[in-house]
Amino acid sequence: MMVSSPLHRQNVKPNLRKVNSTDSIPSPSQKTSKKVGQGTGIKLSAFKPTKIIAFTLVAAFFGFIYLTHVFATQELLGQVQQLQRDYEQTQQVHDELKLRYDRMTGPANIYRKARELGFINAGPADQILEGR
Repeated sequence: MMVSSPLHRQNVKPNLRKVNSTDSIPSPSQKTSKKVGQGTGIKLSAFKPTKIIAFTLVAAFFGFIYLTHVFATQELLGQVQQLQRDYEQTQQVHDELKLRYDRMTGPANIYRKARELGFINAGPADQILEGR
């Protein structure tokens, strides 16, 4: 005869397994429908091959879409960088031509060309002209 203390009985976890009183010995068909992961509660019938194939195809489709997007974005970035280089070169050529034009039409150049053509410098332009 075993004697157990009343304190020990309170620490024992209750039995959560439900036992059917009519079926004390499970049949072979009941053994195959056991849960795969008893701790998680996922049944084997939840993972059907069609679901797995469908999930794989959907994941592959989204992966393909993502990779296509990444490569298209990289190609567009290369085109944008090429256009930026072209713009900077054109801006540099524009600045050089503008400087050349400003030198050609600047006051010093105009005065020099006028002297070469025989014009005489009239002096400051703040003289008042009077009519008779």
